Amino acid sequence: MSFAQALFHPGRTRRVNAVMEPVFPMNHSLSNLGRRPSCEVELKLAAPVAELEKLERALLALPTARLEAQSDLVSTYYDTCTLALHRRRLTLRVRRQGGEFVQTIKADDPAKLDLLERREWEAPIESSQPNLDALKIGTRLPDAIHKEDLRPVFTTTVTRKTIKLNPTPITEIAVAIDQGEIRSADGGAAEPISEIELELKRGDPAALYDLALQLLKIAEVRLETRSKAERGYRFFFSSRCRPAPGGSSGDYRTRSQYDGRGRSATLRTTMP
Repeated sequence: MSFAQALFHPGRTRRVNAVMEPVFPMNHSLSNLGRRPSCEVELKLAAPVAELEKLERALLALPTARLEAQSDLVSTYYDTCTLALHRRRLTLRVRRQGGEFVQTIKADDPAKLDLLERREWEAPIESSQPNLDALKIGTRLPDAIHKEDLRPVFTTTVTRKTIKLNPTPITEIAVAIDQGEIRSADGGAAEPISEIELELKRGDPAALYDLALQLLKIAEVRLETRSKAERGYRFFFSSRCRPAPGGSSGDYRTRSQYDGRGRSATLRTTMP
């Protein structure tokens, strides 16, 4: 399936016509954050690092474009030793931007066909450590999860450039150009991040597809259906599921191997 066909695949767009509540703005003060659940309407594109500058220039050349900010974001993803959150398709992240911290829970529905939607709950917190009390309103964490059970699994560090676009008077798109890396919590192996996120703030979701097709004419971009969290967990498993010293290729340090969908993982022996 081509990139354009993937964008307009009917099964991927049938639930995006509803009006969505915008999520935490990329340059918004954390003091103004609400705790209500919201739904992201977002399209993500992967691009070669060498093409990001070309794509940035093309975006800034659009009539309504304005560069909003450039920031360094450090996001730490937490889970239990048995990856209880991941097995429930929940993500717990604490992001540092400057001297402020925001805690986010995201929920992924495995039955949905919608490429664009993802539920999330956000709240400002005081430090880089999770604060479960901050998520009592709208939280989806299981009651059995306690703060002492949580530990870092991996971290993403990106430099983000944010561009705002208004293709029409009733349409607003926030474009985030992210370049950085995913790194294991122990500071070891890393995987690069080079992508563009198109987030609909208001208007028709079709505007995201229109913009993506414009970018496709400029550089070799491809549709990225995985979130940073999904990539991070895959990277975590791939870096941990290695043959044990002196063992055969079928011997692994983990008690069970990642099956590609995050349904089975018990990693007490490998969590930092």
